[in-house]
Amino acid sequence: MNILPKNKNACKEILAVTGLIMLSMALLIRTFYGMDWTDEAMYLSDAYRLYQGDMFLAENWFLAQTSSIILLPFVTLYCSLWGTSGIILFFRILYLIFQMALAIRVYFFVKKYFPVPYSHIVAFGSAFTYLFYTKCNIATLSYNTISLGCLVYASMLIYMVYQEFGKVRCIGVGILLSLATLCNPYLAIFYIVVSFGILFVSNNSWKRIWVYLTIGITFTVMIVLIWTLINSSLSAILNNLHFILSDPGHPPKALGDGFVTFFAQFERFGIMEMKRITLLLILSLGWHFLRKKFSTKINVTVNLLIWIVFLYCIISKCWETDTQLGTIFLALIGIETFILGRSNRYSIFIVIGFIFAIATTFASDTGLTGVASSAVVICIVTLPMLAEFLEGQYRQLRDVHYIRILSSVVIAYIVLMLGTVYISGLNYRFEYVYKESHLKDQIIQIENGPAKYLYTKREDKEIYDNLYNLIREEIDPDTDSVFISYCGSMLYLFTEARNAAPTAWKINVSSARLEQYYKQFPNRFPSKVLLIKNTIEPLVGREPNDEGWIIEQLQERGYNKEDFEFMTIYEK
Repeated sequence: MNILPKNKNACKEILAVTGLIMLSMALLIRTFYGMDWTDEAMYLSDAYRLYQGDMFLAENWFLAQTSSIILLPFVTLYCSLWGTSGIILFFRILYLIFQMALAIRVYFFVKKYFPVPYSHIVAFGSAFTYLFYTKCNIATLSYNTISLGCLVYASMLIYMVYQEFGKVRCIGVGILLSLATLCNPYLAIFYIVVSFGILFVSNNSWKRIWVYLTIGITFTVMIVLIWTLINSSLSAILNNLHFILSDPGHPPKALGDGFVTFFAQFERFGIMEMKRITLLLILSLGWHFLRKKFSTKINVTVNLLIWIVFLYCIISKCWETDTQLGTIFLALIGIETFILGRSNRYSIFIVIGFIFAIATTFASDTGLTGVASSAVVICIVTLPMLAEFLEGQYRQLRDVHYIRILSSVVIAYIVLMLGTVYISGLNYRFEYVYKESHLKDQIIQIENGPAKYLYTKREDKEIYDNLYNLIREEIDPDTDSVFISYCGSMLYLFTEARNAAPTAWKINVSSARLEQYYKQFPNRFPSKVLLIKNTIEPLVGREPNDEGWIIEQLQERGYNKEDFEFMTIYEK
């Protein structure tokens, strides 16, 4: 009996969704492999501090802590049931569900609103681009992944709202933009600029959208503000705001410096390549305005020739740079297609992608990998733009022999490059283990603590077990508060004891911020200080870990010092 629907369109949709679900199931297996001592654990450590009762924006001097509010409900639910045991895997699975659901939404959005040739394949490619991109392959809920997902969804909703106005959708956009801004506060600057610009726009549709969008933003801001005032102290926040904004791990950039950094980081493509690409984009923009003076034959010929040179410049770097930069290649193709094409309906994705890239440059020091993340917003519409543009060019002059040849060359370039980007991205997503060796080395499973159920290297598991057992034995969760030197993010999740450090992210015992912090909060001076020894490379800095203000204080206060294999512990 044939159980498939008779409607071919419905059948293709079922196959596409099934394909995305099956790929997600493959990624589910991948979530069990690799353990990150630093970034991934830090996302959860910050939210765990709030769960333990730390005052938001006061007792934690880490600038990126605003995203912890989004993670807090999930951390609270999980820790109230199981503690921190296995929490890393839980958040990886949570992110995968979020990513899979949004990828399926991208598929139906592209298929419905951009009815181009081979729309099912094009829509699947767009969904695939989002599903298989995760910055640095840290596949968990974080300010990186949440901000990207929110802006991808917000871009689609804005497009739908402009096509058919809906108040609920507009409010939803506002909420999504608010969540993205909690992950990257620099996005708020662009909202202010856009709001000011709306005053001078004559288009009432955009003004109406902005009003309900602002209602959504206000709704989210009020919830966060009320929660903050209930769980924190306004005076403490104001007193400590300077220290939060002067976080050495995320130093603020001046407006001019941020834009210079944005353009300068493209040097990784190679100076000459970026000059050629920039020149071609400028020429394409000029041609966009001049082409009306020429015949259709000349228009199509010049368009295809520009495309051939443009793709050559990009594809020459496609195999040389990090596979994570593949989204930048696709975004550049999308921008070039947008310039040469005649449709402005893709502009919202171009604008939001560009704004996100600038904001990421201001907020992060990760260079082009941050830009690659924001480029995904543009990549969502790159394939439909390409399909629409190439079909339009070919349809105009398909009977001209050399046009068919040029079109074939362009299509061959595109297929080659898309294949390279997708295959390398697929390989990166499955094979690359952040700050660890190859996937094949992740052979032994962890049985306890936050990384429970994950597979890692044998030597890393030995260190993990040693530190986990030591901390569980030496620290009383009911009476102790702890400071762990440098990057002890993972180790704070080993115990229920309060985190007494200014931040869980990379702070040496020689840091001047320690004296400032404990003079501001003398009651938070730790009862146990854990100094990680230099034998554990991912967790130690380059500065001395046995001298500084806090060491002097420990000696003056009569703390006892005890040495262990991987750690030195000071205690009262």
